[in-house]
Amino acid sequence: MLARRTPAPLSVRSPSAKASGKASNASSVNNNSCSNQQQHQTPPAGAALGQIEAAHLLVGTKVWVADAKVLWRVGEVQSIAADRLSAQIYLPDAMEDQVQTLRMTQLFTFDASHIVDHTDVALMNNMHEAPLLHVLRQRFERDQIYTFTADILLSINPYKSIPLLYDVVGFMTRRQDAAAASGESPNSDSSAPPHLFSIAEKAYTGMKGVVPGSGTPQSIVISGESGAGKTEASKYIMKYLATASKHAAGNSSKTAASTGVHEQIEECVVLSNLILESFGNAKTSRNDNSSRFGKYIQIHYNSEGRMAGVSIRHFLLEKTRLVRPEANERNYHIFYQMLAGLDSLTSEASDPVDAERPLLLQSDVWNYTLLTRGDCVEVDGVDDATEFQQLRRCLEQLGMDNSSFQRPMFELLAAILHLGNVQFDSPSAQEAENGPDLGEDAPTRVVFPESDAGVDLEHVAMLLGVEAAEFATKMVTQTTITGRGSILEIKLTPEQAKNAMDAFCKYLYGELFHHVILRINACAKQQTASSQQSGPKPRVHGGAGASSSTAPPFIGILDIFGFEVMQRNSLEQLCINFTNETLQQQFNKHVFVLEQERYAREGIAVSPVEFQDNQRCLDLIQKPPLGLLPLLEEQMLLKRKTTDKQLLTIYHGNHLDKHASYAKPRFECDEFIIRHYAGDVTYDIHDFIAKNTDNLHEDL
Repeated sequence: MLARRTPAPLSVRSPSAKASGKASNASSVNNNSCSNQQQHQTPPAGAALGQIEAAHLLVGTKVWVADAKVLWRVGEVQSIAADRLSAQIYLPDAMEDQVQTLRMTQLFTFDASHIVDHTDVALMNNMHEAPLLHVLRQRFERDQIYTFTADILLSINPYKSIPLLYDVVGFMTRRQDAAAASGESPNSDSSAPPHLFSIAEKAYTGMKGVVPGSGTPQSIVISGESGAGKTEASKYIMKYLATASKHAAGNSSKTAASTGVHEQIEECVVLSNLILESFGNAKTSRNDNSSRFGKYIQIHYNSEGRMAGVSIRHFLLEKTRLVRPEANERNYHIFYQMLAGLDSLTSEASDPVDAERPLLLQSDVWNYTLLTRGDCVEVDGVDDATEFQQLRRCLEQLGMDNSSFQRPMFELLAAILHLGNVQFDSPSAQEAENGPDLGEDAPTRVVFPESDAGVDLEHVAMLLGVEAAEFATKMVTQTTITGRGSILEIKLTPEQAKNAMDAFCKYLYGELFHHVILRINACAKQQTASSQQSGPKPRVHGGAGASSSTAPPFIGILDIFGFEVMQRNSLEQLCINFTNETLQQQFNKHVFVLEQERYAREGIAVSPVEFQDNQRCLDLIQKPPLGLLPLLEEQMLLKRKTTDKQLLTIYHGNHLDKHASYAKPRFECDEFIIRHYAGDVTYDIHDFIAKNTDNLHEDL
């Protein structure tokens, strides 16, 4: 996690315990831009960072050696070959083969600072992967899951609860006591233990400034691979910021009215997270509560440091999951929660209007195609019925009551489930059932399965609020305008009708998700207006170059889905990993490029820091006209039925053996490889075209 008390992004890096290599990437990178620049040793050309130079190796020297069981061990040089290409290394902690002959390229530099229990690994001399992973592993085994590396906080998911780790008040008290004992300010960096709350406190302090009006807007970026704990980190950061806002009330000249309004805003920040988890999170093969969308939350403050407003923006909702979840994965939580809480919905349907528009849902999840395509319907340790009741309470607290919001929302969700069960019969299938009297012009027929008892097209149309006969026609036909301006009605094949219905369901869910966020923002905006009427007015930003804007200072929190490498990687993973590539470039820019430019301006001589520039990978994916995504979009616009295999041929023809970031597997198959900053990922081309077909025809 990267924390800066400037307008530059605060970044949160969260590698999981299962991928320690990810941690090394983030940490060693930042070490090269921290205060220990004078201790940085540039490796020989072509050598790995930390690799020892044979000319400097002496008998008795301690070195780091890779180990299959514990990643790295410390050894001691016993003898050196005459050609200085290898050496005999004594490994005292090894269970067997305590003396090994190793090549010089397998030996890495050791420093006494490497075995100190650092809370900030940037304090190491000549830090590289071996000591970094050694310290992280030792701390992790002691349930110390957070470690600083200069401005970055590394977080390793423990996959268990650690008592009192997220006690906000206790954390604040312990920090104040530690500062008092040392005579330092509670807000000083040296008194801050490695913790998510320290990141949040740095952002909060930087936003407020030493004196009113001297602070700067802050941003916290949370990134890491899937399952690293980013969603939980986001929740705890917002929990801390809400608590800090409440503590600011003790030092303000507040009125009872303004206090109540600020508490509502603080509550809105916390509740919005719980609501969005239901609609935007799902169980994947890597994570039981994986965010399948990105969000940017901006929390505004008044001059006293109290929350004065909040706004949420979302991007890249994985709508494909709605109709094509992967094996061993679930659809979005809300569907399973709704079916688990069906009894409460049924018992509440006392309103005459609700009684006339029953949902006609069944509690058995296996009756719904959209919820069972991944062959996974439960999450261990999660009670969907309890989660549903919590969701409804959160909605109610934010002004989204049953009659005005919840009931229409459940009707739309029920309609999506029913439409997911629809089958489309061809004229030939109908003839086999009813006799050969239908003729060639017979339309595709809409059929609801027997398992969806009592549901028909008229009922689904009623739930959607549309006219049934017209909807029935639009489901199986499409109108187009010819070159002469006449209107032509085209009958859809069963496959075309099914694809159109999938696109319609994705559209409905995407609009519902967007509407939920709009309602959250509307609630927050209403509370913000009340806050400005009853409390201190927003301040004007001070400092050089400040504008006359009266916009309040803010803390932004960016929470995106993590880098993903699944058993089968498809278009969703390409989009997610592309987003992470873009974020990594931003990280590189702030940690390397801008830092080195700053040193140059200040006349500080430092060794040039080499880092992996991922611009070529970004160009491969996004740069028109031959980027992978532009080529995919081009095939969609050409209106010709390009197959997935043809698309793969186009990819290979433009990039294979021509682009360093592109490759294909050794054996012939329908896959291609992208060399990302985090490692190689193999993508399966199957369903790329179908998943990118997100356009509704105008009739629907």
